[in-house]
Amino acid sequence: MPQQDEKKFLEYAQELLRLPGKFQDAATRRRIAQWGLDLAIAKAGGSLIDDGSIIFIDEFLHRTGLSRDMFAQKLKDRKIFKMPSRVELVWEKTYVPAFFADAKFDLNALEVISKALRTCNGIQKYRFFTTAVATLGNQTPLDVIGAGGTERVLQEVKIFRRGLQGLAEHGKQHE
Repeated sequence: MPQQDEKKFLEYAQELLRLPGKFQDAATRRRIAQWGLDLAIAKAGGSLIDDGSIIFIDEFLHRTGLSRDMFAQKLKDRKIFKMPSRVELVWEKTYVPAFFADAKFDLNALEVISKALRTCNGIQKYRFFTTAVATLGNQTPLDVIGAGGTERVLQEVKIFRRGLQGLAEHGKQHE
């Protein structure tokens, strides 16, 4: 093998050996960014309540016409989610994202997406619905759902879940 080709091969091999560290660094940066976004949502509970982004259960039931039993079943089926008690000012009360009661969104589409998010917690689900995504043209999933793009959003759900799953597995490896 000519010396120039051997040098290129060795540089390539060395770069391959650095890849696991680069992936680990990227996963760590992603985990920190997601944790920061989730923390910001948790700390913004008061403003989310004040601006009507999340609404108390009584208001939600009034707007949707659901009974408490119907709401409980939708929660159980993961078609709807509530904000967890660690969100500031929510504590032990039941607050639901207002978009579930907004007529401009197809409730069935929202329920399909919520269910597809499976066991993500309420903050993660809220972040998914309300954070702009580059692959959705820098729109939020809610914007895309509002425009009838449920299938595109379902593809994003898979990517979102995979990212969370990868982070969980990464965390377990280092425990």
